[in-house]
Amino acid sequence: MNKKLLAGLAAVSFLAGGGATTAAAVAGAPAAAASTAAVASSTSGTPGHGPLGSLVANGTITKAQAIAIRNALVTYVRGHWRSTLDTVLGPLVKNHTISQAQANSVITAFSHQM
Repeated sequence: MNKKLLAGLAAVSFLAGGGATTAAAVAGAPAAAASTAAVASSTSGTPGHGPLGSLVANGTITKAQAIAIRNALVTYVRGHWRSTLDTVLGPLVKNHTISQAQANSVITAFSHQM
């Protein structure tokens, strides 16, 4: 389940067409590479490139279907972002990679973006 939530964050990053507004740390990723998953607003436009854009381009799905898929993923991630952060940050606090205060700061930063 945790991997599904993280995969959802990564999927929204690709589906959103690169309009990064929030970065998510992926468990086990180096700090420098941890800012690769982005969550984008449902008003950021239509998916023009990435996995959905290529599916639209080759006729597998319509543009309207791509928009519906992207919007559903964005809605899901927005509804589950806090539990995803707890899942990712909890082990980092437990193994002393980051402090609880730092985890709280990350959660606060995400809260302001969401």
